[in-house]
Amino acid sequence: MRWLDDIRPDRLQHIRDRHLRGGAQWDNSTSYFNNADELESLVTDAADWSPIIQSNGNLATVVDAGRPIGWDAATGAQTNLYTVIIKPGEGVWTAHPGLPRVGG
Repeated sequence: MRWLDDIRPDRLQHIRDRHLRGGAQWDNSTSYFNNADELESLVTDAADWSPIIQSNGNLATVVDAGRPIGWDAATGAQTNLYTVIIKPGEGVWTAHPGLPRVGG
């Protein structure tokens, strides 16, 4: 399953703006990735993991990177886990360190 290989530039920019420290939409209550240079490869690597269907119909893929990849706002700590959200018909919608948000 390689449905993450093609990430729309606007969605990748959304992830950069919202989930990189100092991004245009980032604030200190938001989870962030440690390394901007590996962001796209982290997202595409999620294609090797099985997604779950969220209550809103989106697909959430949780990946354990095996090393710290970012700061999780929910736990207030570095995390090895990150989530990639796929919106059916749209592809990658967002990605963030930590687990899917409750009620997703």
